[in-house]
Amino acid sequence: MTQIKIIKNVDAKSVASSSSRKLRATIKLEEVQAKLKLAEEEASIQKKKAEIQHKKEEEQLNAELSVLKLKKEAVEVEAEVKAASIYDEDERPPSLAIPVDQTQTQTTTGKPSTTSRMTTDQRSVIVRKTDVHTNTSGPPDKVCPIHLSDHSLNQCREFSRWDMKKRKDLLKKKGICFKCCASNNHLMKNCKHPIQCEKCDSELHPTALHVTESNTRRTTFNSSETANNYGGEGTEVSSKCTTLCGFVNGGRSCAKIVLAKVFPTDRPQDAVTVYVLLDDQSNHTLARSELLNQLGVTSDPIPYRLKSCAGVTEASGRRAWRATYLESLQRRRKWCSSKQNLKTGDIVLLREKDVHRNMWPLGIVERPIESNDRLVRKAVIRVVKDGKVTTYTRPIAEMVLLLE
Repeated sequence: MTQIKIIKNVDAKSVASSSSRKLRATIKLEEVQAKLKLAEEEASIQKKKAEIQHKKEEEQLNAELSVLKLKKEAVEVEAEVKAASIYDEDERPPSLAIPVDQTQTQTTTGKPSTTSRMTTDQRSVIVRKTDVHTNTSGPPDKVCPIHLSDHSLNQCREFSRWDMKKRKDLLKKKGICFKCCASNNHLMKNCKHPIQCEKCDSELHPTALHVTESNTRRTTFNSSETANNYGGEGTEVSSKCTTLCGFVNGGRSCAKIVLAKVFPTDRPQDAVTVYVLLDDQSNHTLARSELLNQLGVTSDPIPYRLKSCAGVTEASGRRAWRATYLESLQRRRKWCSSKQNLKTGDIVLLREKDVHRNMWPLGIVERPIESNDRLVRKAVIRVVKDGKVTTYTRPIAEMVLLLE
């Protein structure tokens, strides 16, 4: 009897296995038939695609092909689910037999991660979680260290209103470069970033370290008020911006003040070094009485009339010379004294025959040109004319040396 029972159990198990195989074959057949139908639709679309030439229609067909591919994947998944539903617990694939208590949770910022997986009624339910991390830190050229927003320190208006000491303290605390104010990866001595202030176009400091009048304005008090009423501000004086910032509506004074030597025509050894104002609107040269006394000029006072924007003034003075008093304008003689060669950086006037000497352009020696005897007889001069920088190559006979 025992043997007969064993045979019956084997027969029952064999029948169940045969039924399972038959069911799986049926599902597989349905899958193949569905794929065949989709393949026929795909072939029909491919034929349409071969016939059309318009780009827009082709893009629409490509979109339909993409949808069909997704449908094919959906059919495959449905077939797998049907096949999985008939498996016994022992025959279930390991990928579908994960219990809830063995699921590991792994969370990575910005990426989806499985937090729980559970099986109910032969279906797996997956829950995903996405963590988004907001990054409020970054380099000073992209993120302001004060407001933690997307503007640089050179664009921060709050930082530009601080006094210079407070600004430098923040740069030192954050380890930001004092030259460019745009990086904390290098120091000022190693900075290679090109800088230019957006407020005054200066290449000596960045926009973040620009000094305005409001930063250095002194506070004045009435006799009835004290400094304590204003938070204890002192009377400390700090340097202001010495560069013209932004657009200036109106004229600017372009008077030329240079260093020159003055001496009587017959006594060059008694030369006196003075500062000279080259007035483009004057047709005579005036000097103070102290200078004439120092040069030993003796002559009787003569009256003259001085015309200016303020009106006409009657005055008197001594006539000191009939020729110019600048040393470089005196007639040169080879046997008088040797002259030094022009050097780069010397300030000169360029002679122009048809222009009064007070209107001669002022230039700077950019490159002296030596002859074979190592004497400079020509030089390249840089001149600002009509607001533009221009260079000329002139012989030294057409130059007047003002300042070495």
